Amino acid sequence: MPTDIVALLGVRAGSKRVSNKNGREFANSNLLTIKIETLKQVRGLSGIIVNSESPELLALARKSGAETILRDPQFATDHVLTSDYYQHIAENCLCNVILSATVTTPFVEPESYESGIETFLSLSDSDYDSVTSCFPLKEFLYKDGKALNYDPAKQKLRFLNHQPTEND
Repeated sequence: MPTDIVALLGVRAGSKRVSNKNGREFANSNLLTIKIETLKQVRGLSGIIVNSESPELLALARKSGAETILRDPQFATDHVLTSDYYQHIAENCLCNVILSATVTTPFVEPESYESGIETFLSLSDSDYDSVTSCFPLKEFLYKDGKALNYDPAKQKLRFLNHQPTEND
């Protein structure tokens, strides 16, 4: 049974859509620090490691109490295959089990991570070697003007501030 579970945060310096998103101000802190503080509360973790090519983000991680690994810059591009990135991570993270966490999910509670760890540990005698999280999609989706995940003839949408008419 694995006992050495380390939370790993991979953070890149560059972002195409939001400049410096991992270290920029958010909720009187920043996404990286918020995630580290959350992970410190998770029972079952033996450590938190931040992997980045950014000296600034690594310094911020150390200040927040995380260990750091300097990432080879080739693994911080848009062109690296995800499988190559994860192989690099596994080769540079000395632990039995990696809990991969993302800083761009700042509202995940420690209990959610603990539940995932518990589920993973319960799989020890099975054919599975990983657990991932998911979220039920409860939205009405359209593409090219057509409903994708419901039948509009059977299920009418209600809109806020909409007064029903005799056609509703």
